[in-house]
Amino acid sequence: MDIKLVPATVTSVNEMCECGRRAFANDGLDNAVFPPRLRNPTNEEEIYKFRMERIGKRVQSPNWHYVLATTVPVDGHAQIVGYAGWVAPALGNESKHKQGNDLAKDQVEEQSQVAEAENFPNGMDIDAFNFAMETVEKAKKETLGEDEQKVWYLMSLAVDPEFAGRGIASSLVKWGLAKADRDGLPAYLESTPAAVGMYKRLGFEELRGLHVIKDNESYFLTVMKWMPDVGTDM
Repeated sequence: MDIKLVPATVTSVNEMCECGRRAFANDGLDNAVFPPRLRNPTNEEEIYKFRMERIGKRVQSPNWHYVLATTVPVDGHAQIVGYAGWVAPALGNESKHKQGNDLAKDQVEEQSQVAEAENFPNGMDIDAFNFAMETVEKAKKETLGEDEQKVWYLMSLAVDPEFAGRGIASSLVKWGLAKADRDGLPAYLESTPAAVGMYKRLGFEELRGLHVIKDNESYFLTVMKWMPDVGTDM
C-alpha cells in the first residue's frame, strides 16, 4: 500500500483524533491522564471534544507543523493512518523575537489550562497531566538551555496500529529531520518506551529518562536529540 505525506488542515482534526485514540489506547501515560477509573460513557464525549480542540488549535498555529501519513485513495478518500506534530524553531533575525514570543505564548496557554481545571473534561486526572507537563518542560529547559527554541521539536507522533510495521513512523520523523538538517539545527523529542529503538536507528541519541507518571517508576519517557550533519555541534 502506498503512503503519502501531506500537511494537516482543520478538516483533518476529527480523523487525526481517531487515529491518535487507536495509537495510544494502551499507552501508560495516556491511561494515567485519562484513567479507566474516572472514565464512563457520559464523559467520553467530553474527552474527545477536549482532544479535538487541543489538536485543532495546534493545526492552526503557525509554529506547529502537522504532517499526515495517508493512504493513496482508490475510492476518493485518503485515510489518515499516522501523523506527526513538529514545533518549528525561532529562526531569522527579524522573526526570531516574534516567533519566540509566539512559542512562549503557546506554552503559557497550555500551562494556564493546568491552573483552570474547569477547562478540562470529566474523566481526566488533572494532577497527572500537570505532573507530566511540568516534568517534560523542566527537562527541556535543563537539556537545551538558551537553545530551547533552536530545535525542531517532535511533540507528537501516532500511527494507527493496523498500519504498524510499514515504515510510516520513520517517514513522519524523517520529514522533520529534513527540515532540521536544512536549517542546520538539532531535533529534539521525548520518546515513549516502544519508539526508542526506531529513533536510535534514525540517529537520535538517548540523553536521559523522565519519570512522567507520579509514583510509577516503571514507565518513563526518554529524552533524545538528533544532530544535523554539519560537522559541528551547537
